Amino acid sequence: MEKLQRERESYIDIAKGLGILLVILGHIEYMALWKVKFIYAFHMPFFFFVSGMLLFGSQTRSLKDRLIRKAKRIMLPYIFVSVADIVFHLLVYKLTGAWNFPGTLKESIVDTLCLYGYSVLWFLPALFIAEVFYFLVRKVMEPLGKEHETVSRSLPLLVTFFVAILVYELTKGSEVHVVLMLQRALLCSVFLAAGALLKPVFGYFKDKPVVSFLLGIVCFIVLSFTAQANAHIDMHTGGYGRVWLFYINALIGSFGLLFLSIGLDVLSKTEKAPFIYLGKNSLIYMIVHMDFQVLFVTEWLIIRLTHYEDLELAPWFFVPAIFLGTVLGSTVLVMCYLFVKKQVLAAFAKRKEA
Repeated sequence: MEKLQRERESYIDIAKGLGILLVILGHIEYMALWKVKFIYAFHMPFFFFVSGMLLFGSQTRSLKDRLIRKAKRIMLPYIFVSVADIVFHLLVYKLTGAWNFPGTLKESIVDTLCLYGYSVLWFLPALFIAEVFYFLVRKVMEPLGKEHETVSRSLPLLVTFFVAILVYELTKGSEVHVVLMLQRALLCSVFLAAGALLKPVFGYFKDKPVVSFLLGIVCFIVLSFTAQANAHIDMHTGGYGRVWLFYINALIGSFGLLFLSIGLDVLSKTEKAPFIYLGKNSLIYMIVHMDFQVLFVTEWLIIRLTHYEDLELAPWFFVPAIFLGTVLGSTVLVMCYLFVKKQVLAAFAKRKEA
């Protein structure tokens, strides 16, 4: 029963594919500020919202089993990639003398250990802590909504929102990384709870692709105005602007992307395959395009080829070229990773059989 409830919908992978493309686009430093504000208003909250949708109906596992499973799937990759990333940058430093890394080596290690993370890796511990908090809240609230599933999912949303806002107001302005990490995770737990509660809304529109697509366009038109009314959002450093507007914009953008994706789900299997591939491997794309310097190398190559460093003097294809190059370069690394992973798992399977 749980397998049927939690079966992955193709529109979710399409949405995640579009979402990771927006993440890459938003990281291009030559983007105009208003475009960056639009993307940053919702692109990371969206991934928490979708994670909540994938938690919909997950009731059969015990809390202990869930936590162990999440630790293996989220925190082990966080530790491995963080260590690999630090080693990679140390090798680059030894070979070139250039330390192209946020902060000193000591700061990077401390940020990793306290789960603040650096670069895009902050997303993993934030997701893990947010899910742990959400599961705990849902476990406590479970007896109150035993007879009504909607109530059992609504109460965690109210509780996570109240706790997140309370902690945010008490810690607002803090620059202590551990505090920022907890603040971020609690704020994101609200999106998990909202995704778990609101997933049936999108199921209703699955047989109305045209209406859904038009709703997605309307959401983004609205967001193009409301995003500019708030400050630039940076969830890594704790920049949320007016927090109530942060939540409104994040939900509008998340709804817009999901509605658009339901509309795109009517495309043929071949036409939507690239988006689904991006969506299924979105976490790997998120890591490699930044932490393994694909975006940096692509920008360097495009600048050298076009001789433009000032966006105001650059031709129209400057940013699209960087974007396309980064996506293609990241895809090569993703394919290499998946191939190596497949070979390693096959080798372990053969060894186990022997």
